[in-house]
Amino acid sequence: GFGAIKLFPAIHEIGVHPRGGYVDWIGPYNTILCIFSRKQAFEGAFRDPRVAGGGFWEHGAYISPTLAVLALIGALGWWRKPWTWSVGAATFFILAMGGTSEYSPYVLLHKLPFIASTYAPSRNLFSFVLCVAVLAGLGADLLLCDSRYGLPETIRMKVRWATIAFIAVGFVDLLMVSPLSLNEAFNGDVAVPTIPYSPQFRQYRDPNSSTNMLQFNLSNLGAVNCWETNFIDYSRNNVLGFNQPGYRGEQYLLGSGAVELRKWTPNALSYDIDSGGPTILVINQVYDDGWKLTEGTGTLVNHDGLLGILIPRGHQRIRVAYKGVNFRPGMTISILTAVILFLIWLWEKKIPVRNY
Repeated sequence: GFGAIKLFPAIHEIGVHPRGGYVDWIGPYNTILCIFSRKQAFEGAFRDPRVAGGGFWEHGAYISPTLAVLALIGALGWWRKPWTWSVGAATFFILAMGGTSEYSPYVLLHKLPFIASTYAPSRNLFSFVLCVAVLAGLGADLLLCDSRYGLPETIRMKVRWATIAFIAVGFVDLLMVSPLSLNEAFNGDVAVPTIPYSPQFRQYRDPNSSTNMLQFNLSNLGAVNCWETNFIDYSRNNVLGFNQPGYRGEQYLLGSGAVELRKWTPNALSYDIDSGGPTILVINQVYDDGWKLTEGTGTLVNHDGLLGILIPRGHQRIRVAYKGVNFRPGMTISILTAVILFLIWLWEKKIPVRNY
C-alpha cells in the first residue's frame, strides 16, 4: 500500500524498458556477512566472483549484535504477537540469498513478468532489516515493560537497565559503522567538471562512460547515456548530445518560425513559439506517455522517438510536464493505505491491552 506510489510507475518503466541478467547468487555465507560485517565500506562488504560489482547501496544492511539479541527475544518471547514480522524476516533473508537452487524462491519469483527485471537479491536485506528492527523493538518492550513473570523488583530493575545498555551499545555501534559508507562515497576525490559550465541546459553524450553523471550535472549538462535507471538500448535512442553530429539544439521547429526556451526543469518545460504555419516542435527528450501538454494549443506526438508537439500557426506559450504513468493511482492507494492504518490505530486504542 505505502509503496504503491513508487511501485506503479516502476511497473510502467520496467514494462517499457525490460531488463534481464539479474545477479542470481549471493549464498548464505555472504548474506550473513552483509548483515554482521563491520566492514560496510563504500565498495561493499564482500567481493565474490559470483556476485556482480556494487557497493553498500546493494547489500549494506548492518545489524548490531546487541540489537539482533533483542530481536531474537522479541520473536521468541511474544511468538504469537510478532509472528508476521518473524515470517517476513525469514522470507526476505531467503530471498536475499538469491538463486541457491533451481527451485529457490528467488528463481521462481523471477518467472513473473515484472519481477523478472529486478536484480541484486541482496537488496531484500533492506526489508529484512525493517522486520528485525520491529522485532528488536518488541523484544525491548518485553524486557522493559512486561511483568508477567512475577520477578522480584530488584531483578526486574536489573533487566531493564541491562536492556537500556543493550540499546545504547547498539545505537553507538550503528553510528560507528554506518556513516563510514557515506564518508567514503568519493574517497576524497569529488568529481571535477571537465567540461565548461553551460549557461543553458544542454545534453552531452559521454563516449567513454555511462555512469559519470555528476560531473555533467555540475556543468549544467544532461547525460544522454546515463545508466542509473535501466539497461536501455541507447542504439535506439535518438536524443543527441551537443557533441554529436546532427545536433540541432534542445528544441527546434521543423517548419518556419522561432522557438525560445522560457523555463527548464527536469519534469516541466516551457517555450515561447512564433510559428509561420502548422509545424512540429521537436524537444530533445525521449518520448513517453507520461508527457502531457499543460499549456498552449497542440498535440503531443512521437517524432522518431523524440517528444514532438503538433502546433498551429501563430504565437503562443507551450508548456509540457511529465506526470508519470500510473503515478496518480499509486499515490491514491498510498494515501488510502495511510488513512486505513490510521483508522485501525484509533480502533486498536479502544481494545484493552492483554498479555500473550
